[in-house]
Amino acid sequence: MLPKNLRHSTLKLTNQFQHPCTQFQPIQRCLTIAYLSTHSLCATSLHHSHSHRHFSILQQRKQPESESIDDTATSSSSTSNAPSKTNQDPNAVTTGNEKHIEVHAYRSLITIAPEPDQIKLDDLSLSFTERQAAKHQKRTHAKLIEKLDECSANHELDESEENLKSMGKWSPAIAYEIWHSPPEVYDKIYGFEADCEPPDRHNISWKWLYKLWGYYGEREVRYRCALYTYMKAQRRCMNEQFWEVFELENTFRVELQLLCLHIWFAKIRMIDGWGLQKGHKLCYKTFKMFFEQLPNRFGQHLSGSKSRWEQDCQQACLHFAVSLDHAKEDYESGDQQAFSKVIWNELYLSNRDMQHDLLFLWTEYILQELDRMKQVSNNEFLNGWWKFGPIPTAEDRTRVRKRIIDEFEDKDQNDDTILGSQ
Repeated sequence: MLPKNLRHSTLKLTNQFQHPCTQFQPIQRCLTIAYLSTHSLCATSLHHSHSHRHFSILQQRKQPESESIDDTATSSSSTSNAPSKTNQDPNAVTTGNEKHIEVHAYRSLITIAPEPDQIKLDDLSLSFTERQAAKHQKRTHAKLIEKLDECSANHELDESEENLKSMGKWSPAIAYEIWHSPPEVYDKIYGFEADCEPPDRHNISWKWLYKLWGYYGEREVRYRCALYTYMKAQRRCMNEQFWEVFELENTFRVELQLLCLHIWFAKIRMIDGWGLQKGHKLCYKTFKMFFEQLPNRFGQHLSGSKSRWEQDCQQACLHFAVSLDHAKEDYESGDQQAFSKVIWNELYLSNRDMQHDLLFLWTEYILQELDRMKQVSNNEFLNGWWKFGPIPTAEDRTRVRKRIIDEFEDKDQNDDTILGSQ
């Protein structure tokens, strides 16, 4: 295509030649023919370059049909002896075995790197990224081999086999008792959903299928243990006997703290039974189950933003659980009223008008549940083959009150005896 300035000058000259003078007609005719032929040739070549490109960006250009037959035969005979390094079909799938692919748009080479574990680190042609990827792959592979060697050296069993072995050949008697007994209260939210594992589940004929599903894996066992613990605790806190005996306030706050108290009993059992590492995983799963079920269990008490409401509930429960942890440490150190202080501050909001004999009854109930949890084996606890102890009754409250009076009377008599001897 002609340059812009030349094209305009040619047209201007042509316009000047359009007059009746006959001596300029041959020159006018020649210039017009030259201009039209040049313009049509440039337009044809431009259209061909944009519409008839016979190669893709990663493929060699096909030879046009206008080339001579001799050139085609020569090029085909020369390329038949050497292996082809490019795909002639634009839809062909790249296998990854190609060394280089020529990019015609940029006239550069793109290197397809092999897998990182097949790269030689001493190769100077490697880029920084390829060398780092190969090093990372080799380190990961070495760690896996080392871990497998340790497992084979120690003859460690698979976690599913360990869990099955811990269950024994037959389930204990308490498993049949818990499984066939009715729930503690009628649960209008979760219905009659089971809160324990069916007895002798591991003795079924298709046990291999359960193992294949990962039913006896550590993760699934933790999930079922957390589910059974939560179901038992939330059914216990629905018992109206607590409100009758302990004179509790009929509010959502008290019910939530009562549920947190019984989950804390299970948390102490998990730490004592499995230590900090595995016990922490069980505790985390249990409290996670507890917090995830808050909208389902206490949805009728939801107010305001759901996320804000859940956050407030979680903070209140965790604060209560931490206070119980400190009270347990103080009680073991010799403070006999440690649990009474926490219950008075949290459940009764430091109410001075309450009957203080209830605090001693609460301490007795907490110690009873902690001792009862210690008697449950690990296998029974994981499978839900346990239950909370009996709830204190009005007779128990009368007994505790009488005991307190007797203790204070004996203390007064001892003080009088000491003063009389002096």
